[in-house]
Amino acid sequence: MINTIIFDFDGVIADSVETIFKWFQHAASVFGIQLPIKDSGELIANFAEPFPIFYKFLGFDWENDQSKIYNEYITYHSTHPVTLINGIEQVIKNLAATPGMKLGIVSSNMQKVLEYNLEYHNLRDRFDVVIGIDKDKNSPLKPDPTLLLEALDSLGSGLQESVYIGDQPSDVLTAYNASQVRNKGRMQTISITTGFATREKLENCTPSADHIIDHPSQIPDKLEIYKN
Repeated sequence: MINTIIFDFDGVIADSVETIFKWFQHAASVFGIQLPIKDSGELIANFAEPFPIFYKFLGFDWENDQSKIYNEYITYHSTHPVTLINGIEQVIKNLAATPGMKLGIVSSNMQKVLEYNLEYHNLRDRFDVVIGIDKDKNSPLKPDPTLLLEALDSLGSGLQESVYIGDQPSDVLTAYNASQVRNKGRMQTISITTGFATREKLENCTPSADHIIDHPSQIPDKLEIYKN
């Protein structure tokens, strides 16, 4: 019986592809960089995780400018809220109202940015735990399962009763790694094509998700499978 759902944020809850592309345009102007991509489509086609690798691909001096990039990122995104994936808000509200269901977010986005956007959209109180990156704590990045396991421990949930919903192969790998570390059951995964990876990329990744969906409205149906 599934009683815990952990969401990634960008590309799953937040329709952030265009917002992230505009951020990179802004950051490029601040740091004096000529981006090798010219639109959000090329962003998706070239996107790679963990995100420091992608910053380097774009031409940023991550090693020397990391702290400045973090600070500029938080400042920018504190005044540029994301829009939500069409349909996800109602799905979240319905799940949060389900007796016994626990909801969380584990993301490689900054904790302050997550909190700001969830408050902006009046969704913060729907989640029992929200865990993002804290630059002062040197938070590990996916596919390291540390933050995902931290969320499950905070909720008192086991792997076998939990589902992780993400938009990247790294999300699936994070859940897999969590299962390898704990060796106490396997966490289920759902990949959604609304974010930074194409369906083809999600279908061909190893390990692959238990389910691949194209719209948030399909989430409840997939969860019903785990109730049987």
